[in-house]
Parts: sequence; structure tokens; C-alpha cells
Amino acid sequence: MPQQDEPEEPDQATIDCHTEARQLDGQNVSVTCPAGCLAGTSTIWGLVVYTDDSSICGAAIHDGRLTDAGGEVTLYKLPGLDSYLGVEQNGIQTRSYGRWEGAFAFTPKPIVPLQEPAKETVTCHTQSRDIPDVNTGESYTVNCPAGCAEMGGTVWGKGIYTDDSSICRAAIHDGRIPASGGEVTGYKIPGQASYQGSDQNGVQTLGYGSWSGSFAFTNITEAYVTTAIPQTPGPTPAPASRSKPKVTTEGKVTVLKSTNVTLKCTLRSRLRNTHHRVNWYRVGENGTQGAPLLTYIDRHAFYNKRRSAELGLVDRLEAVDDHASLRILRVKGEDSGTYRCEVMLVSQQLSYADVNLTILECSTDEKKDQTIDIVNELEAFETEAGRSVDNDDYQGQGQGIVIISDTGSVFTVALFTGGIFFILFVVIFAVVLFVWRKRK
Repeated sequence: MPQQDEPEEPDQATIDCHTEARQLDGQNVSVTCPAGCLAGTSTIWGLVVYTDDSSICGAAIHDGRLTDAGGEVTLYKLPGLDSYLGVEQNGIQTRSYGRWEGAFAFTPKPIVPLQEPAKETVTCHTQSRDIPDVNTGESYTVNCPAGCAEMGGTVWGKGIYTDDSSICRAAIHDGRIPASGGEVTGYKIPGQASYQGSDQNGVQTLGYGSWSGSFAFTNITEAYVTTAIPQTPGPTPAPASRSKPKVTTEGKVTVLKSTNVTLKCTLRSRLRNTHHRVNWYRVGENGTQGAPLLTYIDRHAFYNKRRSAELGLVDRLEAVDDHASLRILRVKGEDSGTYRCEVMLVSQQLSYADVNLTILECSTDEKKDQTIDIVNELEAFETEAGRSVDNDDYQGQGQGIVIISDTGSVFTVALFTGGIFFILFVVIFAVVLFVWRKRK
């Protein structure tokens, strides 16, 4: 009879050098790694305990469980940690990272080596304004993980940066730390009338207009702020609005699985002529929103690939021409949930509106039945909705599919089935017309 605290018998799986722990079912899994993963592995975060989006085989080599010849190893899935330490050993360099919700190790009760904690635990996406209990004119010290040059958040400025820029990417851009990370001290300073963008040290930053908060990596005096980085003269900016921006969404949207959907976000017309940012979030069940999926800076769109990967939305998000809405391609059942459109002005006044997306499962036969039922009523529904069907936003991938929006009462029939009816109608009409002319 096995002891009560012994781990369960592991499942078996054959994987490749890029397989991640979160891609496998079961808590304890015995895997067989191929040879050659030392050079062909994906990114790894951690030491002894690794994030569950790390390469299993690469982590096994890093942990000394396997060599480049491959072999069998057992992994144990664990709760996530608040931080992960990256080091180089056994020919593999892993990366440090902040809080991550899933982890694994090669022993059921791993002992993580002690590490000297930084004064603040940050990730590549941490912004200066996220650092608590530090006022304008005061400093803070953080320890940046490796890899922020490639995967950190957006940065605005040069020498002086907006306080919603990534601290670690800005530090790399300013030459304070290398891409491998390190400790850096930042100083919160007042906002500037404008910010310059530049490309240096492997990081491209953006220019911007007036913003209410800034930071830098040296104790900047007021004279330095006004003279060291000369600003191009321009028109006096309009005073920042004291009222919150107005933003609305459709509230509820219901679509069929495998179609494309646009989650519309409507801004007050006056906002389109002022500096503003639009962030799209996926809101969790507990109300947390995490990092944004997509950000519009005026008329430019920026994607957060790491956040998209967490939610299974890689290569399925698109920016929309209105520079405010979010399009999701080939929707899946797990895409159902609440999405948030947040608008922020330069004064840091912000508002948001949520939209609840529901994905319906529907078999092919059901789709065909729905198409037949709706064809004769489509014209009436379009008239009632006050607009025509938008086939660009909702595509049925060759099936007759009805798409329902709770707020607009809009019904869409995919082109495949509708096209067949249209072609038959044109052919019959042409034959009748030909016979009628012959008789005349």
C-alpha cells in the first residue's frame, strides 16, 4: 500500500524541444526529450522552479536532469511564484521574471535557492507610476530581469520618459543596464510638454506630446529638464480636460465559434482630436484585468504578445481602422468573457466600458437550418437594424452562419450558402428573360 504523501504515478508523454509544461495534461508527467535541445530549445524562465511556459527539455538540461543527448525525465506542476531567478548553467541561460501563475520543477518539493531581493520586484512591463509610496522628486531602485529589450512594454521619451513607460526597457534605452538586466535607480519628476523618441541600445522609443508624469535615471534639476533636451517650438497645447472621457461599447455581443468579431469601442468625437490612449483588456472573473492586449496611441496600434499568449490569442487579434475597437479572429469557446475598453487622456483622466462576449457552439447541420430559416427574413432584419450586414467583421468560413449582436439586432449570413442562392436566382432569371425575348 503506497504511503499517503507519495506523488501519483506520472503520465507518459513524448515531446519536442519546444514543448511547454502548460501544454501537457496531468500534474505529474514523465516525458521523453529528444537529442539536440541544448541549441534548439525555446526561452526558459527560472531556476529549479520554472514558469510553465518554459521549454521542458531546456529546463531539464539547465537543472542538470538531462544532457544534450535527451532522455526521460518527470516534471511536477506547481503553483506559480512571485518571482523567478534567471542564471546560466549547464550551457543554458534562463531569464528572470516577476509573478507568473503556473510553474513546474523536476522534484515534487523543490528548494529554490535564496536570492537577494530587490527593493522592488518588477517585470519588463512595470511602469514608473506602478511603484508605490514614491512621490515626485523621490527615487526608487528596482532589479530588472533579463530579456526586456525584446518583450517589455512601450516606452515614450529619451532621457526623460513618461511615467507609463516600461522602467526596464527605458533603462536599457538610456544605457543604464544591459539587455541581460540588472539594478537601476529611477527618479520621479514632473510631466513634460513633449517627449522625444529615438532608437538606441536596441530599444525604439516613441515621441509624445504633453504628459502629466515623468521619470529619469539621474537626479534631474529643473534647469536640466528645460535645457538639456531642447524641445521644438510648437503651438501652445490646449489645457487638459478636467472631465473624464466618454466611452461606450455594445454591452453584449454573441457570435458563433470560428467566426471573426469586432468589439466596438466608441469615443466622444472631440477625443479624436486630442492626445489619448485606448487600452483593451481581458477582465478576469475576480475583476482583475492584467496587462493590456492592445493599445492605441493616437493612431498607432501596439500588441502585447506575452498577454496574448497567456489568453491563447496569439495571431488572432487585429487593430481596427477606427483606432479604438478590437477585432478577434476565429473565435474559440474560451474567448467568452468580459473585455474592457479603457480611454486615458494626457491629464490621466480615464474611463472605461465593458463588453461581454459570448461564443456559441453550433454544429454544421444547425448552421444550415439557421441559414434556411433566416434567408427570407434577412431584408426585414436589416431594415429594422438600420444598417447593412458587415461581412468583413463576421465570416463563417464556408458555412451558413447566423451572427447575433444583442445591441444591434444584426443578423449575418455567410457568403457560401447565400452565394449559392444568389447564383441560382441569377441563372433562373437569365433563362426566363431569354425565353421571353425569343417568344417576342
